Amino acid sequence: MDDYNLDTSVTCKFATGSIAHQLLIGFDLFREVSRYEGSTRAIASLDLFNSVY
Repeated sequence: MDDYNLDTSVTCKFATGSIAHQLLIGFDLFREVSRYEGSTRAIASLDLFNSVY
């Protein structure tokens, strides 16, 4: 399985008279490569009203 994720962000609010600033510049990159090798097995059914374990 290969996962790629790219996130960018730009925010800008400005005022210099009476100072009110907000500045955000972002960049995010994510990559994940994973492998799964396994097996599956059947299990017995479960009766919720007559539980036998």
